[in-house]
Amino acid sequence: MEKWSSIEGFPGYEISTLGRVKSFRRHDAGRVLKTWKSPRGYINVTLFLNGKRKPSLLHRLIGKAFVPNPDNKPEINHLNGIKDDNRTENLEWVTASENVQHGFDTGLTSKAFGEKNGNAKLTESEVRQIKQLKGQTQQNIADMFGTSQGNIGRILRGEQWADVV
Repeated sequence: MEKWSSIEGFPGYEISTLGRVKSFRRHDAGRVLKTWKSPRGYINVTLFLNGKRKPSLLHRLIGKAFVPNPDNKPEINHLNGIKDDNRTENLEWVTASENVQHGFDTGLTSKAFGEKNGNAKLTESEVRQIKQLKGQTQQNIADMFGTSQGNIGRILRGEQWADVV
């Protein structure tokens, strides 16, 4: 059975256990608002507060309204990993580290190494070239590859890109 609750911090709005959001503001009283999916796969709804648009994550709104949080944890997690499954029984409050660990445990997140890491500044081919230049100054090598001397030092000491020979 669908239950409704006011949305904390947003007077004039209610959310249901089914993820429907109603506005009770003067010009659209009782209207169910449209939701939209973000590029990251989460369902959002746009609320207004003091005349300003406030895109809001639907699972957070549902969590705040219907999922107990006795330990005052800051993040809400989808137990089954499906980002648009916002049923209350699929949501739990977690710490940031618990959320990350859940991603690894369920295979939703994997540690990306080398070029697959979104923060990588170099390719494996460039790292091979850097390792062959050992003996030149780290600053000279860094200038050649457009990276920092510290990055070159970590590569040459085997602290980064250790798997590249």
